[in-house]
Amino acid sequence: MSVERLDLEVGGEGEDPDDILAALGQDLDGIDITSQGDEVLEQAAEFMEKHMDDSLIQQAVTQGMDLREYASQIKRDLHREENQTLTQYTKEGVKMARLYLEICGCDDVLKNMEQMLSTFQLNLSSISSEIDYLQEASTSMSQKLKNRQEVASELELVVEKLAVPEQMIKHIIETSVQEQAFSDSLVDLSNKIDYLKELEFLGALAACDIRNVVEKLRLKAVNKIRESIFDKIYQFRKPMTNYQFPQNTLITFKNFNEFLMAHSRDTALQVREEYIGTVGKVHFSYFKDYYSKIQKLEFEEKSTKDDVIAGEETGGRRASNLFGSNKHLLTNKSTIFTLGTRDEILTTKFEDPMILPHAQQRRFTYEALFRTIHYTLTDTCCREYLFLQDFFQLGKGTQELFNSIFDRTLNFLNNNVESCVNASYDSIGILLCINLIHRYNSMMEKRGVQALGIYWFRLLEVLWPRFLTIIELNVNSVKNADPQKLSHFDTRPHYVTRRYAEFSAAIVSINSNHPDARVDSALCDLQYVLQNFILQLAAEFLTKKDQLVFLINNYDMMLSVLNERGVAEVGASSGDVQGFQILLDKNTLEYVEHTLQTSFKDMIMFVKEAEPLVEEGNLDKLSIYEANIRKIAKNFAQNWKKIVDNISKDVLQSFSNFRGGGAIFQEILSQMLHYYNRFHKLMSNPPFKSLHLKADLLSIHQLMVEVRKLKLHFLN
Repeated sequence: MSVERLDLEVGGEGEDPDDILAALGQDLDGIDITSQGDEVLEQAAEFMEKHMDDSLIQQAVTQGMDLREYASQIKRDLHREENQTLTQYTKEGVKMARLYLEICGCDDVLKNMEQMLSTFQLNLSSISSEIDYLQEASTSMSQKLKNRQEVASELELVVEKLAVPEQMIKHIIETSVQEQAFSDSLVDLSNKIDYLKELEFLGALAACDIRNVVEKLRLKAVNKIRESIFDKIYQFRKPMTNYQFPQNTLITFKNFNEFLMAHSRDTALQVREEYIGTVGKVHFSYFKDYYSKIQKLEFEEKSTKDDVIAGEETGGRRASNLFGSNKHLLTNKSTIFTLGTRDEILTTKFEDPMILPHAQQRRFTYEALFRTIHYTLTDTCCREYLFLQDFFQLGKGTQELFNSIFDRTLNFLNNNVESCVNASYDSIGILLCINLIHRYNSMMEKRGVQALGIYWFRLLEVLWPRFLTIIELNVNSVKNADPQKLSHFDTRPHYVTRRYAEFSAAIVSINSNHPDARVDSALCDLQYVLQNFILQLAAEFLTKKDQLVFLINNYDMMLSVLNERGVAEVGASSGDVQGFQILLDKNTLEYVEHTLQTSFKDMIMFVKEAEPLVEEGNLDKLSIYEANIRKIAKNFAQNWKKIVDNISKDVLQSFSNFRGGGAIFQEILSQMLHYYNRFHKLMSNPPFKSLHLKADLLSIHQLMVEVRKLKLHFLN
């Protein structure tokens, strides 16, 4: 066998390694290596390289085995294995035959199953078609059912809305309007009327079937409601009726008015007009009667045009606190210039119950009557406005309806207030009324009602000009006052300044509640003319001392009143207080200086003349005082206590305010001590050193001790 044939037989892939070795051993036996040379070796090398990857060949080569023997051994092993396999197969032959028969049986069963499944598949295809058909039919039937249900539901609603139950007809015709069944049936009827209009708009023929029935029920309900509401309105007309009770009942008929407004506008308008006419007359009659009765409670004696700050005192004598001259005038006219407790109507008495004329045994000021009338008006208007807003539901039209009811009443009150105010000369009362208006306006705003804005404005247009006119009358009275024509006056506080102080404090106190620049301007004018008037009065005194005492007493009295009334705490008028304080301090210092110059004239004149000479260094000119200096020193040391005692008595007699007089006396002592200290220092300059005045001079320390004792004694 050649090498090429061997390569062809055993060189293919996937051959058994034992077969390869056997072929290799056989071929090697026939190869003549010496005769074929290098070519055969190369072919053998290629053959070995090709099959070296086989594990058996690698093992044989590694162990150095003879390939021919190894191939023979493998062949024998294969033959043995084959014989063993045949023997085992023969033993298992029966089993294999039985297995074959079982396989054939199974194959028949599978063929039958295949036929059955094919038949079942055909049946399933038929069933699937039937299911699709049934599904389509079910969907169609479901949609038809849904459509029919929707139509039935809509028809049911339509029939329900169209149907007029016997029970509803019975309640509308027979049941009282005050029963709940009537109200419920009225709501149902309103809904049916609205639905009927909707159907008629759409052109539905079904609307014709119930139109007559519903219309008759509507007319019946409208008539019953109209009669019921009119009955309630007519109850307002009964004498001595508290209108709040029928009004509270009428508010429960609010739904009836809503029905009329929706389904019978003419009837609703009739109801509204009847209510406006009736309630308007009731309110007008009530306030007219109340006003006429309440006005009789005002003080009979009122302020007149002569009751001005610079007007003459009645009776020829001055009261200590008030300005009338007898008890009758004090009782009725004491509050012309003083505030007293009148401002309590703005605070603690602002919300007091209304004054009942038949239950009163005393008289009132005009602002107290103004408060009770307008407190009642405010409460009534708030209640009425809220009722109109709730019952008639007109929105912005409520104000117009309110005006229709109260125009006559408000015009009546405005005319009467204007008449009273124009005849009044009580500026404090008028300013209190102005502040009351602001308070009532704020109170109505808190309640959400601003129905009286125009009325308040009209009142203010009446009150403000009159107030400013009265202030101007007072200004002119002071400006044009002739001191020589006034009643006899002395150095004590003048009644004009007292009136001014009380009046100014009252006006400032009231104005602080609702500040207005017009008031401040008017008071400035009054203060200016008063200061000029005080100076004119002071000029009537013959002596400088009396003039100063008069000015100090008046300024001190005005400051005391203003501070007592708390005017200094009001920013708008704190300048007035400061101005009077400056004038008081200025005149007090001038009075102290005048008193000392009068009592210690020689010593003070010497001090004022000698001190400039010492400061200028002209000591030689002091010699002109040597002759009198010892006399001055002795006179002061011997008489100063007596002089001070006389000054103390004079201060007590001159100044009505003890505390103010005490302050002035202490200032006199302090200034006297200051002058004497200056005098004592001058004695240390030549030529006074050589006079040996120590025995005649009072020591500074001793004088200070004595002055301190005098101050304590005066205060105690």
